Amino acid sequence: MLLFVLIGIICLSILMFLIYLFLSFLGTLGQGEYKKYNSGVTIEVNNLNNESISNLKFTYGHAENFEFKEIGLIKHIEAGKTATLTGSSKDIYSNDLSMYMHYNLENGEKKSDALAYFSIQKPRKVVVIIDINQVGDMGEIDYKIKGFDGLGEFID
Repeated sequence: MLLFVLIGIICLSILMFLIYLFLSFLGTLGQGEYKKYNSGVTIEVNNLNNESISNLKFTYGHAENFEFKEIGLIKHIEAGKTATLTGSSKDIYSNDLSMYMHYNLENGEKKSDALAYFSIQKPRKVVVIIDINQVGDMGEIDYKIKGFDGLGEFID
């Protein structure tokens, strides 16, 4: 009798492990090139421009509510270099939340650009890759974005 209980426990453990592996596999299917990034939030900024860029602030927030939650600040990126911020995806507390990049223009005006929209709460992984191509005369940043929002890839 004890032997049957032990065999049952072992079989159940193996089955649970196989289910875990299957669910892990399903979770990585839609990630494509973003599989190599860790869980949580990763913001990667590639400065493809020929001059340094300073004070890029990243936040979460709702468009109608200007109380943004800060993710982090990139103080300085040299020309041709990459900077990365990481954080917890648990801060994506709503399924109607956007990520913003804030920076200052030459005339002192503040600029806020929406980078990504999240349609699910607390995704396991979020990746936002920003390629900065050029900075205009007034300090406006020309960039391209791509990434993974927790459900699938996005390109802007």
